[in-house]
Amino acid sequence: MNNIFKNDADYILKMAMRQFWRNQKYSYKNQARRDYGFLYLLSGHAVYTFDGESIELNAGDIICLPKGSYYEAKFDIGMGAVKNYLINFEVSDDTLFQNIKYPFIYHKDELNIISSYFKELVDTFNFEGNSLLTKSLFYRLLNALASVNVTDNNKENDSDVNKGAVLLKERFDLSVEDIAKKLHLSRSAFQKRFKDVFGVAPIKYRTIKKLEKAKIYLDTTDMPIKEIAEKLEFYDLSYFYKVFEKYYLVTPKKYRDNLKKYL
Repeated sequence: MNNIFKNDADYILKMAMRQFWRNQKYSYKNQARRDYGFLYLLSGHAVYTFDGESIELNAGDIICLPKGSYYEAKFDIGMGAVKNYLINFEVSDDTLFQNIKYPFIYHKDELNIISSYFKELVDTFNFEGNSLLTKSLFYRLLNALASVNVTDNNKENDSDVNKGAVLLKERFDLSVEDIAKKLHLSRSAFQKRFKDVFGVAPIKYRTIKKLEKAKIYLDTTDMPIKEIAEKLEFYDLSYFYKVFEKYYLVTPKKYRDNLKKYL
């Protein structure tokens, strides 16, 4: 399956939500699906059936649900509710999906990279509805999905890259070159292999992970913003503000102030 995204197409977000399935099934067998959708399975197990074919989903799987498709989804609720994120959208150029008639596994998010994009979009949609910020986050999700090679998921089994990702998230004291050496790779080889898997360079990945931690601190603590920046090794406060606003379209202070309005 070639990548279905095109930069010149307009994508229109219609809904972003988190679902808890306590019923055993949901059916689009008698009527066609009205929108395009991406479902990210957070926990549990589900089976999608169409034309006698079945797709099994486990936690971390992302399935594309084409507009006009007919299928039935069954949820294994034996261990409790099955949880997922669901994004519904329209696209200005339906020819992008004209050959896609049935659901298909889009990506296996074994390292929980794409899940953060889904969560950010769903949380913001719940707070703000279809605002400009929400729309920008939706396009950021699409861009993240577009960077994934749908057919070649074997690259995700690159154990060196997996170890490197953990070090980038947890050991801010190690440079990219230090991590490459620990993995017995040259810096250039590590960077190339890392980008093949994650779609971003190692240093950008580290920045994204730092910002995600910054949001957790802003969400859950009263820690001063300067202290948060230093804890995450952003030693220039103005640079921290600049990078945070670049990714989230709002300053750390404004983000925290907005959050308090909903508490």
